[in-house]
Amino acid sequence: MAQLSTVGVAVREFYRELPFNMAVDEAEQVAIGMSGDAIKGQFPILVPYLTFGKRVIDVGCGTGWLANNVQKNFMCRVAGIDFNPVAIERARKTAEMLNLKTRFEVTNIFEYEPEARFDVALSFGALHHTGDCIGAVKRVLQELLVPRGVALIGLYHADGRAPFLRHFRILREKGTAEAELIAEFGRLHPSVAGDDVLLRSWFRDQVLHPHETQHTLEEMWGVVEAAGGRIVAASINDFNPISDPRLLFKAEKGLARDAEEALKEGRYFPGFFYFLAEAPG
Repeated sequence: MAQLSTVGVAVREFYRELPFNMAVDEAEQVAIGMSGDAIKGQFPILVPYLTFGKRVIDVGCGTGWLANNVQKNFMCRVAGIDFNPVAIERARKTAEMLNLKTRFEVTNIFEYEPEARFDVALSFGALHHTGDCIGAVKRVLQELLVPRGVALIGLYHADGRAPFLRHFRILREKGTAEAELIAEFGRLHPSVAGDDVLLRSWFRDQVLHPHETQHTLEEMWGVVEAAGGRIVAASINDFNPISDPRLLFKAEKGLARDAEEALKEGRYFPGFFYFLAEAPG
């Protein structure tokens, strides 16, 4: 693998210490996100593409929860790539415990050369941690997918992310101890607070990360079109048909308000959005 950028090295070393979504041991890791209902419930629009034998890649797979979930529940041929060997080791162990054939490789989005292109690409919360998120999105669409293959990509939203980041930035500027910051994150996101390792992995990813960028659907609309593809659905309107993209661009401005309300109510709101894009035909 070619030498990583300064950003890439910083992010890789950050995750070497503790990968995101890492549970205390392999047995608990197996339970994380392994129900097919997790995908069917949150991303029903994706399910028709996950048919038997389809080639699927998870870009920035981390500990492999998504790749292993798709392999286990949809009988696809699944690969996962991540440049963190610690995360890949856990992903492989989880696959072995589940008797899955998921293939994992230590590499990064800009250097990976697949043996064949994929029908479906997934990337949840990874590309905005690269040194070139826009370039990464374009590479997925233009070089990893078959013609008219689809990619479901999740990124931090510029407006929806800001209140969460500001909340913890203010606490840190006040000198709040890390233990208190972790407790505050656990208060907002109690579903990960039962496992100390899992809680800390989420806290570090969300609050202490050395590099992230934030984006909008309107921006990504232009990026995808420039790559020769098209966005066919987005989480901004719950993946319903898009009659006029300008309505979505207007609606996404409300994510900042939603994030502020969530904080006032003591709820976790990371400021995340997804879009389903079709590769050039």
